Amino acid sequence: MLAEAQDRHLAQWLARAVAAYEERRASGFELLLAVLMDELDNLRAALEYALTTDPTRGLRLAAAVRHQLAPQHNRGPRMA
Repeated sequence: MLAEAQDRHLAQWLARAVAAYEERRASGFELLLAVLMDELDNLRAALEYALTTDPTRGLRLAAAVRHQLAPQHNRGPRMA
């Protein structure tokens, strides 16, 4: 029963991440980044579950959110 709930959770986050990626491509990412950051614990839980049950979906989820989360680490001045 827990696995079924976790599978639905993963499916939900995969769908949300793919939709966010598609929306970002069309309009930018500031709002989408805020939504993902507010739900970071849920995103991590879905990724952790995918690692042990469905690595393919886990990779799809990671790839979809990579574009939203990676840019925040590249902002600001760079140190030499």
